[in-house]
Amino acid sequence: MAWRIEYTNEPWLKKRRKKALKGEVARFIHRIEGLLQDRSEDGFMLGDSDFSVEALWVDRAQKHLLAVHDLSMGGGDWVASILFDEYPCMGVEEAKGLLRRLGLSETSVYGLNVTNEKTVGELLGKMEADLEKKTDEYVQQIRLINKAFLENLLEKGIIKTSDGLLDAHRKIHQYASGTKEATRLRTQHGEGSS
Repeated sequence: MAWRIEYTNEPWLKKRRKKALKGEVARFIHRIEGLLQDRSEDGFMLGDSDFSVEALWVDRAQKHLLAVHDLSMGGGDWVASILFDEYPCMGVEEAKGLLRRLGLSETSVYGLNVTNEKTVGELLGKMEADLEKKTDEYVQQIRLINKAFLENLLEKGIIKTSDGLLDAHRKIHQYASGTKEATRLRTQHGEGSS
């Protein structure tokens, strides 16, 4: 099975970290390949390292994206993609290009499958229903954090419950990236313009 790693060129992913990542990928390559057996979203930590791998089936491209995230810096930044010759896999530049065409940040891999078919209000309803489901404490905490984040954006007027999810994702990106509209919204809500 032929595979390779494409890096996103994060400036802080130094040569030593790349070597560590390559070793962890090689160690878990059969389990990583197993993520490609269906079109579901799944992932796992690469051993005791600070790297995780996540598989996404990107409907728009009819390909898998195996995104590697580096959790050592606290943010879980997308630092690389793993490609297999035997499977339809997206490389880094292809994924970044698709994200740009969608009007999203080049690092917003979670936006690759977002559409406007559902609204923010529908998502919020699903989040509330999911909170009632019994699951482990860690998953519940993540659900609570995500719901609070969404409610905060609604409260600030960044997004509306009637917004489609792709449009909401774009608005959040604009707000976070400091565009003119984001600056206007921040000033309007008393957060200053810096």
